[in-house]
Amino acid sequence: MPCMSSGPDPRHDRPIFVLGCPRSGTTLLQLMLHSHARIAIPAETKFVIPAYARRCEFGDLEVRENRRALAEWITGERSTKFRVLGLDADAVVEEIVDGPPTVGSAIGIVFRAYARRFGKVRWGDKRPSYFRQAGTLLRMFPDAQFVHLVRDGRDCVASLMEMPWYDKDVYHAISAWRESIDRGRRLAERLGPDSYYELQYERLVADPADELARLCGFLGEDFDPAMTRPEGIARQTVSPSKKWHRRTRDGVTTSRIGSWAERLDAWQISLAEAAFGERLAEYGYEPSGLPKPPASQLARFTKTSAHRRIAQHKAALRERWKQHHEPNPVRCLLPPASTVSLTEATPTAQTEQAQMEQARAGSAGPDAKRAVPAQAGPERPRPEPAGPEPAGSERAGSERAGSERAGLEPAEPERAESERAKATPASTRPERTRSARADSESPKRTPTRTGAGRTETARAEPAEPERTVSERAVSERAVSERATSAESVQGG
Repeated sequence: MPCMSSGPDPRHDRPIFVLGCPRSGTTLLQLMLHSHARIAIPAETKFVIPAYARRCEFGDLEVRENRRALAEWITGERSTKFRVLGLDADAVVEEIVDGPPTVGSAIGIVFRAYARRFGKVRWGDKRPSYFRQAGTLLRMFPDAQFVHLVRDGRDCVASLMEMPWYDKDVYHAISAWRESIDRGRRLAERLGPDSYYELQYERLVADPADELARLCGFLGEDFDPAMTRPEGIARQTVSPSKKWHRRTRDGVTTSRIGSWAERLDAWQISLAEAAFGERLAEYGYEPSGLPKPPASQLARFTKTSAHRRIAQHKAALRERWKQHHEPNPVRCLLPPASTVSLTEATPTAQTEQAQMEQARAGSAGPDAKRAVPAQAGPERPRPEPAGPEPAGSERAGSERAGSERAGLEPAEPERAESERAKATPASTRPERTRSARADSESPKRTPTRTGAGRTETARAEPAEPERTVSERAVSERAVSERATSAESVQGG
């Protein structure tokens, strides 16, 4: 049944990351999501993971010069593909310099600027390899939502082997699909249905409206009919030089389903089916009925997979070392995003927004409504409400447990210190008011980032966790009275 929107949803500003095996249809899904009236997801860039990997090289981001160096690398380095975003590099640099001192905040600022370009408030990113780096993304954006697109592994392998940029053999291609499925399973177990959603390419292209309505239900968004016709956006945003994406300009089609039967050799098909095992059947993909491959081919595949796992294990060890030496927290500390209207955008942004509206109108047809209520699909359990935040060592244990659930090493404690306070001499700072002095005696609150768009407050509990609420209240009143008395004495 259609599900009516019940007002603002706390998921509305959570980052969206699209992932899947290469050639599984992630570009098509990215265009569908970008066609939504509230969601902006750009073509692939290459600065998110590299910026995180180089975080130690930029030094302490509490220093403005270091933030500027990071921002100029993101916007100026050719390999980051920042130019595909169509943003003013100088303006983005200054916004990062003036922003919170974490690499996650810098990345969030870039994508928010991209969303503002289209008058939208929610951003996302797409890169197939994100299935290997979900833990990294969760460190920077703990409240992110992940959308995993699954396609018949044989079709993925066949398509990969035809790509001009793919320089590996069929054994690596087969291993990549199997790895994406296995990692997706583990990610689903750790994150739960509120943060992880899986859909199949074959169902998406066969019935786009139904599948996208269910996806919008997961994202907490109303379904937008323009999502079913992404070819209008594709003609504007997909470069003609990317011949492997040319079909995105022709509309949604089922013509490529099962094309592996003509595109792969018999031995490649039998090897893929043997390597995938029960994974194909679990998604409803029918076997070819070909005989099993020779033992020599299976042995070579096993060796290739082992080498890939060893390389990933070494990378994980290097990442663990970096986490213990990183100079700053990495979590995004941006405040919640506010609604951006078209009138608040720049003239260039207004023109681009008008062009997108024309493409949306042409795609959806003259009689189509702009947005209709979402079909949420099968009801998904919501997470239990969080209880009182634990104090002291209990809270630290809770943070470690959260990192373990996300498949991460325990993150170092978040540090938040005002750079402005550092730069201002104590003699020139304005004298604090009585309420400010009283607040300084009470437990401090440090803003912590839960993802691009939401800020929570972490309370540093008193050192005596065994005190009751009433005892704490009495103690705080006593502190307030002492502060008031001291103020009156100073005034006299």
